[in-house]
Amino acid sequence: MKAWAIGFVFASGLIVQAQQPDMSQVQIKTTKIAGNFSTLEGQGGTIGVLAGPDGVLMVDAQFAPLSDKIIAAIKQISDGRIRFLINTHVHGDHTGGNENIAKTGATIVARENLRARLVKPAPAANGQPGAPAPPMALPVLTYDSPLTIRMNGEEVQLIPVPVAHTHLVPPASMPP
Repeated sequence: MKAWAIGFVFASGLIVQAQQPDMSQVQIKTTKIAGNFSTLEGQGGTIGVLAGPDGVLMVDAQFAPLSDKIIAAIKQISDGRIRFLINTHVHGDHTGGNENIAKTGATIVARENLRARLVKPAPAANGQPGAPAPPMALPVLTYDSPLTIRMNGEEVQLIPVPVAHTHLVPPASMPP
């Protein structure tokens, strides 16, 4: 089985703005990459979607106000339920929609240190303590060594990297 690495450093959405974007105006763009793998782009990090008869595995959730639009975009790809949500790092454009996606029945997967940062976030730039994520937004399956998820005839390999963007990003490998 031939595999290509997708460094889920899908941090394409590092955006600096003086004001918050109007999320009601954000459109979700779907791009089929190969076979049963697509990406979704909206506001922030790119979402990976592996869809098939076993359901949907998604990588990152973007911001909470976009969850309904993201779920609608996924339903255009697959009628299967979202089974797994993999968080690549702690920024809100990757974890903000966690709680909403978890409410659909998805299992959230992340590195142990990402979960710890969601429970006890770093202080804000002004020194104020960060607000912890609600319990339902927390990863329930964590890993610190390679983890393989087998679904839809594919093997998704989550490979922890000790030092990366926010020190939390796992590269992933999926067959084309």
